[in-house]
Amino acid sequence: MDNARGVVVAGDFAYVVSFNSDNLVVVNIANPHNLTVESSVYDSDLLNGAESVAIREDFAYVTSSSGDAITVINIANANNVTIAGSVQDMAQLDGPYGVQIAGDQLYVSNKIADSFVVFNLPTTTTTTTTTTTTTTTTTTTTTTTTTTTTTTTTTTTTSTTTTTTTPTSTTTSTTTTSSETTTTTDATTTVVIEASHAMIQQAPAMALLALGLLFC
Repeated sequence: MDNARGVVVAGDFAYVVSFNSDNLVVVNIANPHNLTVESSVYDSDLLNGAESVAIREDFAYVTSSSGDAITVINIANANNVTIAGSVQDMAQLDGPYGVQIAGDQLYVSNKIADSFVVFNLPTTTTTTTTTTTTTTTTTTTTTTTTTTTTTTTTTTTTSTTTTTTTPTSTTTSTTTTSSETTTTTDATTTVVIEASHAMIQQAPAMALLALGLLFC
């Protein structure tokens, strides 16, 4: 930075122009106790005899007093500054010296031409589009109803009780022609015996009559 002249600060960086070095140097001033050079740009024609600098957004405007020019430098990337364009006019910009920016105008004083020149800067229109994404989360709750049918089976147990009667008595039947003792234990003749027994009970007189006739 031989014969440093103008300086302007923006954020963590200082932008310094050097008259004899024909350059613009970017200095990192984030730590005031440890200043470091980030980058620089040199041009023996467009930055010849750099005097002063002004900044607007991503651009630095440098007066080149020996080059009769206003040079525009892109400083968007502090690590790599580059020349974006320039205006040279030996009549209007003869020996440009001081430079200031106000609004959309660039004001330059010229020490040799004894003039003051105003430049219109490009109007930068920034359009910010905000896209809002609405995410609707639909939670579907599925209720599963389980119906348990309990079938009660009633088991009816039918008990069949069979009663077998075995006669233990001995019936003696006496006829007029012979004396015979019959003992029957067969279940199939029980009813017959009972019927015969009933007949004897129903006709006792006849049985006695028969006995009477026998003994006569």
